[in-house]
Amino acid sequence: MSVSGGGVPLVVITRAVPTESGGAPEIDGCRVRMAAAEPGMTRAELLASIRGAAGVVSMFNDRVDAEFLAAAGPGLKVGGSDAVGVDNSDLPACRRAGVPVAH
Repeated sequence: MSVSGGGVPLVVITRAVPTESGGAPEIDGCRVRMAAAEPGMTRAELLASIRGAAGVVSMFNDRVDAEFLAAAGPGLKVGGSDAVGVDNSDLPACRRAGVPVAH
């Protein structure tokens, strides 16, 4: 598991989601980094933001493909999509990388 940042796994949320606190959600034992709601990131910004993540929650418009998986690095253990379905995810590429995808 990726443990950059003091030995604590990083979870990246690629677009702000509503939370009670108004900030990033808390996940026990993890650091959580959540992008702003708007404007959306460019592809280059997205790829840079996920570097070193153990988990990524992507949005429907984020293409999860071999390039995305390589940018996250070998510590990526799980991907989630805040969408209906997983059409934005290249499931064969995720399988090859050993990264399960949920939605």
